[in-house]
Amino acid sequence: MMDVNKAKMTLREIRSKHKLSVFDVADLTNGVDVQTVGAMDMGIAIRGVYVDRILEGLTCSTGIAYTRENVIVFVLLGDYNDVPKKLPPLNILHPK
Repeated sequence: MMDVNKAKMTLREIRSKHKLSVFDVADLTNGVDVQTVGAMDMGIAIRGVYVDRILEGLTCSTGIAYTRENVIVFVLLGDYNDVPKKLPPLNILHPK
């Protein structure tokens, strides 16, 4: 039986494939800060809305459809819509 995650890629593998830095990916997302992209890149759970923005930015810039179904992502549990309209920086790596 094939492991379902073997067919999926991580953000780090996608970045490597397209020669993108974490900063490049953050620039593609229209509002997700580099710390949040870095957290996803390291396999840390982030809010679903940020995951979707990152995947949408990658899809638009590469022409390849990256979704939760074909990328290994870890999403924080909780209300998906519990995010302000203007996306604030998530200081996951360096909380105050």
